[in-house]
Amino acid sequence: MDTTFGSEIRKRREAKGLTQHQLALKARMAANHLGLIETGKLRVPREKLRRRLARALEVPVDELLRANTA
Repeated sequence: MDTTFGSEIRKRREAKGLTQHQLALKARMAANHLGLIETGKLRVPREKLRRRLARALEVPVDELLRANTA
């Protein structure tokens, strides 16, 4: 299975029991932007947003990025 950055974000968000809105608030971003990332309509975001998403999900950034290269 081809795992993308967005699907990795979704998997980890759902594992934590968070809605897109809740994660977006924690990562200080718009929920619709998060939705576009999760569905693959937007590529891997810039480093600053990657760090905020990783912090909100309580995982190292490189774990999220590793999904893009697997």
